[in-house]
Amino acid sequence: MSTRTMYPARAAQGLGELKAHSNELEIFVEDKSQRRFWLLLLQRYAPNINLKIGSINPLGGRDMVLEACRCDQTNNSRKRLYIIDSDFDIVLQKRKERLKHLYKLKRYCVENYLVSQSSIDGVALTLGKKDTDTDINIERWVKDNEDILKELFVCYAVAYDLSFSGEPTVSYGCHRLLDNNNYCREKVEERIFSLYESMRNKFGSDSVEKTKEAVRKQSVTLKAIEMCSAKDYIIPVLFNMLKRSIGINSEKKVFIRILASFADEKIDPELTQILNKAAK
Repeated sequence: MSTRTMYPARAAQGLGELKAHSNELEIFVEDKSQRRFWLLLLQRYAPNINLKIGSINPLGGRDMVLEACRCDQTNNSRKRLYIIDSDFDIVLQKRKERLKHLYKLKRYCVENYLVSQSSIDGVALTLGKKDTDTDINIERWVKDNEDILKELFVCYAVAYDLSFSGEPTVSYGCHRLLDNNNYCREKVEERIFSLYESMRNKFGSDSVEKTKEAVRKQSVTLKAIEMCSAKDYIIPVLFNMLKRSIGINSEKKVFIRILASFADEKIDPELTQILNKAAK
């Protein structure tokens, strides 16, 4: 997708004013484009908002959104909301910065909000061949891959917390860890072992083990669907599974939009509250 729709952080407030004719509630997101996707998802979460959300403003990465929000703390009549992903904050239990108009999602990234049975069934209904049902049970798939995905992202969170950059983590292609659309325990464990070995060589065993113990303790109550990147480790697998199951033939961005159209809004009821509050 084109990245030309991103805007400098300090230009966000002026951008919102320029778009006042199409926006009564200005929404700025951690993204490079995907405006249509965001509109569909937010309309799913707050269908009763009586304000126009004519467009979404993608600012790029998290730092850009945070900087734009920091520059927009003065009181005025504009209705606005800045949305960021949780990323590894959810595992490391880091609170969001205390800023007005800022909302941090309750899962690793916004794509985690798309993983539900209602979304999968919606794709089958919309893109599948006539009278074709999918046999994909998303809850069962997540449960089958739960433990190994959690272990992998505990390792990734340790690397993040130690500022380790010697090897790729989340950007490591998920297809390299799969076996017939499920995560292969042997492949994942080899990846985890390699990362920990590299971290021990750089930071020492004591530092790595201490960090790993703390991260594991912090992640005990979390589920894989909350703490693992659905964008990189779940959605690509579901896309391939649905192509096999119901023979869908569409671009991935269309697939993502349809998932958003049928997203389960009960995943984050606070987001609905925040949207309604921001619109008042």
